[in-house]
Parts: sequence; structure tokens; C-alpha cells
Amino acid sequence: METYKFSINDWVIKTQLLTLAERGMLKDLIDQVVYFEVALSAAKVQMIRERLTKEEGESLNYLLDQFFVEENGAYFLSDRALKIVRIKPNPSFCRGA
Repeated sequence: METYKFSINDWVIKTQLLTLAERGMLKDLIDQVVYFEVALSAAKVQMIRERLTKEEGESLNYLLDQFFVEENGAYFLSDRALKIVRIKPNPSFCRGA
């Protein structure tokens, strides 16, 4: 999927307490899931984690907990993330509404 509706209003409301770095990381994670139309694999998350500082790794864990649903070693977009990107839930990468 190359495009999706992005709700700036929902983005600001849902991410207002995140740091600038966390907002950038979250947007990148969501974009990867939507573009490739597949949940983030544990291997992909580990590859990302290996390139992060300790603090960034903690932020990644927080974002995965808040905006993704872990199932069988893969991370799917949650309801909270779907409210930001405004796409129809797709079972291959979403676990929401």
C-alpha cells in the first residue's frame, strides 16, 4: 500500500506525550507495516533494536507496547495505531477494529 489517510488531529492527540524521537520512530514503524502490508517480525524488530542506544531501545519497547499487538512473534498494528492511519483493518498486519 503506497498511500493512506493520515489524521493529523489523531496523531497529535495520540502522540502528544511522546518525545520527538519517539514520534519519528513510531511513524517509521507504522509506515513500514502499511507499505509492506505485513506485521513486523521479531527478526525485523531485533534488527532495528541492534542499531539503537539503550534509551532508544526502551522507547521502541514502549511504542511496541502502546501501538502494536504482539502475536506469535510478530507485531501487528493495534486499534490505537489504526486510529492514526485510518486504514481498513487487514488481517495480515492489523489486530484492531
